Amino acid sequence: DTGNYPEWKAREFNSDVAGNTRPLSASLMQQPYDYVNDQSSAGYTDVIVTHTSMIRMYIEMMRAKGGERYAPTKWSGGVSHKDLTFNGGAGDTALVGDKDAPHREMKFLSMADLTLFQAQELLWDTSSGGVWKHKAGFDGTYAFAKMYCALGTRNRRAHARLNDLAVTGLQY
Repeated sequence: DTGNYPEWKAREFNSDVAGNTRPLSASLMQQPYDYVNDQSSAGYTDVIVTHTSMIRMYIEMMRAKGGERYAPTKWSGGVSHKDLTFNGGAGDTALVGDKDAPHREMKFLSMADLTLFQAQELLWDTSSGGVWKHKAGFDGTYAFAKMYCALGTRNRRAHARLNDLAVTGLQY
């Protein structure tokens, strides 16, 4: 219960007036970025996740300032490719667009404080009497694995959400 334990309350950066939207700005993004850097066990924001429409707004904001922040980001696994990044002072933080993410918000995440909670170990489907199955018309077999898990955190304060952002061109 976050009412009894306020230290577990997630941090949201909202507009001062309910229903108001605010234009995206670097200073607005800096607030949750700094908060996550202070509260996370790793001491930095790893990734900012937002809807693809907010990516467009970020690019427009950077163009208005006379620059675009495309910088090489090295992902775990050693693959280096170009991603949109935000540099809030502790290095480049990947800005990831997801078409299924909520509109008008950005999530600032510390990956060190995210955990995969497994309810059950990886299981192989044996509903047809065995693990390996033959696919009709193909020379080969396949197997189907199941894992029951949920992504969660042990430190809610290590993540923040920036809300009430203005997005042009949305019909809803």
